[in-house]
Amino acid sequence: MKTSMFLKVVCLTGILALAGCASSTPEPEKYSGFLKDYSGLEKTETSTGRTIVRWVDPDYKGSNYDSLVYNPITYYPEPQPNTQIGRKVLDGLLNYTNTKLKSAAQARIPLVATSGPRSLIFRGAITAVDSSKEGLQFYEVVPIALVVAGTQAATGHRTMNTNLYFEAELIDSATQKTVMRVVRKGEGEDLSNENTEMTLDTLKQVIDDLATDASTFDTQQKS
Repeated sequence: MKTSMFLKVVCLTGILALAGCASSTPEPEKYSGFLKDYSGLEKTETSTGRTIVRWVDPDYKGSNYDSLVYNPITYYPEPQPNTQIGRKVLDGLLNYTNTKLKSAAQARIPLVATSGPRSLIFRGAITAVDSSKEGLQFYEVVPIALVVAGTQAATGHRTMNTNLYFEAELIDSATQKTVMRVVRKGEGEDLSNENTEMTLDTLKQVIDDLATDASTFDTQQKS
């Protein structure tokens, strides 16, 4: 009887662990404060098949604008390098993101240094780069595997998920009102354990997808 109850608890724990790591969109507690308003965000699918949350002003029309002021993407808040994510990687990631996003923006609309009456203003930030231990897999939901998995987690030998969080908005230069907000989470390559250093390649595909979506976004996409 005790064994049966223990197995039920073990299975429930495993299922909850799997459910906890399934979200591909940022949870509200992950919002950084970079955007002044997070209301009205709705899920939608991008051209690369990613699920993001976005708000678009109902009156927004791309044809009303003929130029864009591109403010370089920053970190918000400023991250502190550590043994897994070093300063060189953080700088390289930010430079790569700006190169790709600026090029994607320029492919859609002329970029200008000074806004005019028909300009949009872009501001965006990488709000988090993190890694976390992978959730339990179904085949691990047995007592002996849980013991092994727990040991792996405690000793730093468990596979790590990597994620990059991004927030951005477009502002009408004439009214200074935001016309679009986007919050997204990108999943990078796994790291073999918590002692494995992250590189630019770990999150490169996340940035490439972000740039592709920026160059092809459609405000009529359905959530």
